[in-house]
Amino acid sequence: ERAVFRLTEGGLELTEVAPGVDLERDILACMDFAPRVDRARLKAMPAELFE
Repeated sequence: ERAVFRLTEGGLELTEVAPGVDLERDILACMDFAPRVDRARLKAMPAELFE
């Protein structure tokens, strides 16, 4: 798991990314479409989830 998405009326919105993941390289470059990304509200997933 690298990211968390939320389904909105406007399409998929990226809401969280895993620690150490590069948004552009590791997520967006691997997708066939561009999700909505509000960089001001984008959060890091809790590191404890990966221990």
